[in-house]
Amino acid sequence: MIGIFPYRTEQEIKKLPRQTLIFITACALVHIITGSLQDQQLNNWINLTGYDFRFPPSALSSVFIHGDFEHLFFNMFFFFLFAAPLELVEGKRKFWILIIFTAFFSSYFYTLVLWIFSLWTSSSDPLQIYNKSIGASGVVSAFAMAYLVRFWRKKLYAVITVFGYPIPKRIVISAWVMVLAYWLTGDLVFGVLFQGILPITNINYFLHLGGFLAGLILSFHWQFWRKHQRDYYIEYAEDLALCPLTGAYAAHKTYQQALALDPENPEILRELARTSWQMGQNRESISYYRRAIDGFVKANKERELAEVYGEAFERYRLIFLSEYQLELARVLLKSGKWKPAEQALKFFCAGMELKGLEKKHGSIYIRARLVLAWILDHYVQKFDSAREIVIDLLHDFPEHPLLKYPAERVKRYAKGRELFKFNPDQPEFPFIRLQKQTAQSQVAEKLPWYKVRTRFFIGIPICILLFLLALIVLNWFLIGF
Repeated sequence: MIGIFPYRTEQEIKKLPRQTLIFITACALVHIITGSLQDQQLNNWINLTGYDFRFPPSALSSVFIHGDFEHLFFNMFFFFLFAAPLELVEGKRKFWILIIFTAFFSSYFYTLVLWIFSLWTSSSDPLQIYNKSIGASGVVSAFAMAYLVRFWRKKLYAVITVFGYPIPKRIVISAWVMVLAYWLTGDLVFGVLFQGILPITNINYFLHLGGFLAGLILSFHWQFWRKHQRDYYIEYAEDLALCPLTGAYAAHKTYQQALALDPENPEILRELARTSWQMGQNRESISYYRRAIDGFVKANKERELAEVYGEAFERYRLIFLSEYQLELARVLLKSGKWKPAEQALKFFCAGMELKGLEKKHGSIYIRARLVLAWILDHYVQKFDSAREIVIDLLHDFPEHPLLKYPAERVKRYAKGRELFKFNPDQPEFPFIRLQKQTAQSQVAEKLPWYKVRTRFFIGIPICILLFLLALIVLNWFLIGF
């Protein structure tokens, strides 16, 4: 028999897909556990024998159970192929929702279809609905369909197999050819013929079809097709921007089409700000820069925020006469861009003084001046200038609580000595207590793939095993010992 075996997707995997590896690890652990239970009666007692429609939680637990190593290996291989790109672009929340929804939907879809065939055809066995079903094939089908909707134009790299043996020649095919024309059509034909009309197969084709349908439902609910269209416009605009004559104008129009599909995307807004600047549309460019900065703040992307604000300030001297400016200064300093942070804070303080806001918003003004003093003290090594700023603040705002620590430092250390010993990540820093700087938003730096914390690979699979144990206990109460 001739077949097609995909082994890689065109969508790049730039980070470690942690949730995908967690699911694969959990399936492997459950396979080891079920393989060690030699006593069939014991295996039935703890209900690790597959999906039974009379016991709804088994629809989820059966996903982690596989018949043999070959069954486990190929399911996990194709699961990683399609799930890893989806996880990295859509996040872990949608990843697990898709798994749980598909587990229940595909299982009961397969039961319903078999029941319908038992009513319509005399050759169909009505007892088929009581057969146990195991494996993550339905979940794999759901992720394959979701991948198809999300990355419609992407290619798959595959090899042709003859009776299971691969021919050493790579072929490139479209994702829709593989998923729709090959897998979906094959499951439909073989399911109707060899599982519905003439039940002679052990492969659960209708479970696969239920997985395809579940993936399609959630893909359209989450509007994956709009995101794919947006990404297509972005990639097309990046190519248009390379044109030396009309690149900026053509790219600007294409980015606007992408923005219509995702109006709050900060990456698109940043590119629109850049193309507007290239075309000389300064007012429009400033508006896009402001919206992009807001978007990166909401998304808590500090590296991108530092880059886009540094760029906006360099081109337009863009500042915000609010506490917002202090957060931007913190991000710039954390990224090592102290020069634009210093210049932006100087403009900020001058703007507040020009509009007479330094008394009305004294706390914000004091913190901005203290940050300037810290920059002069820490980076420029102008210790006396930093001291003068603190002394001026003490004169203008006597007994202000924010100046308690700087006043102690001025009294304790003589001229020519460094005043401040903290850095932007320490809680003593003058502007660290902002609305956006909560404990949840201070996320640790991303670790390389070889330094990923152990809890992602041990803790969460243990939680999944505890969930299976809870299903066992529930089974005791519903079915009995």
